Amino acid sequence: IEVQVTQHAPPHPDPFASLHFEIPDPFPLEPFMDWLEAREVAKAITDKRGNRTAAARVLGITFRALRYRLEHPAVPEQRVFLEVIGQFPARADLKLDDYLAAVEKYIITKLLTKTKYNRAETARRFGITFRAMRYRLERLGMEEE
Repeated sequence: IEVQVTQHAPPHPDPFASLHFEIPDPFPLEPFMDWLEAREVAKAITDKRGNRTAAARVLGITFRALRYRLEHPAVPEQRVFLEVIGQFPARADLKLDDYLAAVEKYIITKLLTKTKYNRAETARRFGITFRAMRYRLERLGMEEE
């Protein structure tokens, strides 16, 4: 009898495990994530010379999802956003949603550590509700941490 073991990749790989830098406190998490998503979409469209179908394919999203993201513009760029994103490596081969999840997870983990894992205080420093914080932790698979 042969037993075959398969390993499943985590839902959101951690390409930033080796990074070590501080996140500004307080930090506007939701506006930052909206801005980052819009930035990556615009970059993909530029890289594909305006071909939105090819850009959606590279990002790993549907054309409809790309169009929706373009119709809902992000918040204006803030200096703190550029300082933070400058610390992260480029998206490379990650799908857009995986990249955004990895960035968000890194930022949340840094601030959770700073607040000694006090989720209510972390939510306050991000400018979001505790319920929104709980949802983000669940979505990113961090609810047990």
